[in-house]
Amino acid sequence: MKAGIAVRRSMVSVVLAVVAALGACGGGGGGSGGGATEESQGTAATTTTTATKGGTGADKPEVPAFLGDLDRVCTTQVGFPGLSAYEAAPGLHPVALFEEFRGEDFVESGRQLPEGWAVEQDANFEDTSDLELTQLVACSDRVEEIPTGVICDFDDDGAKVKLELVDAVYELKVYAATTGTVVHEQRLEARTTKCPFIATFKKGDTTFVDQPSDDDYIAALKSVVSG
Repeated sequence: MKAGIAVRRSMVSVVLAVVAALGACGGGGGGSGGGATEESQGTAATTTTTATKGGTGADKPEVPAFLGDLDRVCTTQVGFPGLSAYEAAPGLHPVALFEEFRGEDFVESGRQLPEGWAVEQDANFEDTSDLELTQLVACSDRVEEIPTGVICDFDDDGAKVKLELVDAVYELKVYAATTGTVVHEQRLEARTTKCPFIATFKKGDTTFVDQPSDDDYIAALKSVVSG
């Protein structure tokens, strides 16, 4: 299915140069609900394991093999007992943030969170000690769409593209990573009357659904992650 990057015609000359540079580097993405950086985040393999350095599956509580496996908490509310326990106390509580993708799966978020907030996985996948630091799993689910009637005109390599701007409401739930228990809930509203300069899309899309900003997520997570 064709995916592309449409740009507002007033910005074609500037943005096409950027897009060409991204293409040369293998960049790109698809989706009707946000920028290329946010929607190009892929899901990791979904196999889980109980093995970590210094132990085996027989004597270690379950931990995820990959960061992307934490999406299980979003969809089933089943935690991973081998992760770090969360207690509502002062200090930093590392979080893995997932966002709903096109009304289907939850994928790892590419949001820029403050230093130390986000759980990060290194390239040594045999050692899951970096993932064991996870205390929280945050899941952002789009629960409402509000058409604005605003039609945005884009240019896709010479072809005209029209997408209706759609406001949206997102439900952010934060779970304790070990138990899958909800520890925080908040609704985020994404509303704008301005057409974006760049919109990722795929064939058949007729809308561009707005998303909360990085700052919106930081404000919503602050009380539980760095409280």
